Amino acid sequence: MRYLQIWDFILGPVYIFLIYAMAKRRASRKIADEPYYEYFARGILYKMFGGVIFCLIYTVYYNGGDTTAYFESSVNITRLFFRNMGAFWQIIFGGDPIEMFQYFDNYTGYPGYWRDPQSWQVVRWTSLLTFFGFRCYILTTILLSAVTYLGLWRLYKTFVYYFPQISKQLSYSVLLVPSVLFWGSGVLKDTFTLSAAGLLTYSFHQAVILRKKIPSNILILILCSSLILSIKPYIFLGLVPGSLLWMSFNNIKAITNPLLRILIGPFIFVFILGLALLGYNQIKDQLGKYSSVDKILYKASVTQKDLKQDYNEGNAFDIGEFEPTIGGISSKFPIAAFAGLFRPSLLDVKNLVMLLAAIENSFLLFFTLYIFFRCGIRGFYSIVSNEPIAFFALIFSVFFAFSVGLTTSNFGALVRYKIPAVPFFMSTLFIVNESYKQRKSINK
Repeated sequence: MRYLQIWDFILGPVYIFLIYAMAKRRASRKIADEPYYEYFARGILYKMFGGVIFCLIYTVYYNGGDTTAYFESSVNITRLFFRNMGAFWQIIFGGDPIEMFQYFDNYTGYPGYWRDPQSWQVVRWTSLLTFFGFRCYILTTILLSAVTYLGLWRLYKTFVYYFPQISKQLSYSVLLVPSVLFWGSGVLKDTFTLSAAGLLTYSFHQAVILRKKIPSNILILILCSSLILSIKPYIFLGLVPGSLLWMSFNNIKAITNPLLRILIGPFIFVFILGLALLGYNQIKDQLGKYSSVDKILYKASVTQKDLKQDYNEGNAFDIGEFEPTIGGISSKFPIAAFAGLFRPSLLDVKNLVMLLAAIENSFLLFFTLYIFFRCGIRGFYSIVSNEPIAFFALIFSVFFAFSVGLTTSNFGALVRYKIPAVPFFMSTLFIVNESYKQRKSINK
């Protein structure tokens, strides 16, 4: 209980009640025009509970970890506010942490991660919430859970826009997945990047697909892209291919003349691919070890060899050796994608946290098999290829799961790193199931 204070338990329920009450009020104003808002307050309540459970497990069961280290470093930054307000705001707005380190002393304490640019992003953004959380771990986590809920809600709204008739099922896949509520609500990199991925998807849909509120949504796109690139660049690389295909298919599908669609379709795709390559050249310096195919292949190979090390014994999984080439990595696609989506399984369980993840993965696997057996491979492909939003979600989730399954060294990391793929993949399954039902009813 080293990281917890009495105020966590006194003010924690108060924070949850107030945030939930505000969410209920917002939902009551929206629900007449947007019925799916009946799930808004429930989603944020569950996410806050997920954050509290995360805190208790990491303080009582694990006795700390990266999350508590991030929090303690953020506390040091909030103390700087009272010692040197100017330096505090320089840090918040991106001042060089190495240069800023001189402003800390024994009163403020010395934050960690200042030499790790990716972790430092988590520390400095968390410090804003730590300030309003009175430097209490659970209170800060509750606030972070509520703020980052916006990204999941916007992702949910994107799917519901096309399939309002399954808003309840989509609330399960986006808002109420246990692993997402747990790993996506604590003071971790994953909480920030998951929310940013949801916001990025929503703003891309609004600005590029629907062409609504373009300036504001483009700004959000830029901010979310910058956040993801600064913390976990590979998530951005996973979103890009699906987004481009979504945009291409959406434009091609809008052409009603079949002959014209065949003639113009390839040019649209090539044009969008050209824009993507131009954009990639502008940001590749920010991608670091993901800035080239050679670097990505090398990283995957090094990580895979790390699986053999003794310090991962008992918690590691091995997808087999492969050469650091495109052919070598491609040969591991089925087993790596399967691991990224459906492992750890019940046969892999070593502890309580892994057991809970295995139960969820078993449900996801059975649900996937049910959809495939019901629709058939051809039926599944036909539905996905005619629903651009489902095609995008499937491409991102499978590509991302493959990347994580290929490069993650153990189950402990896998259950956390894979969470961005889960809402997209589960939503795809619900969409395919609903589309199949609609086709059957029409053909009767």
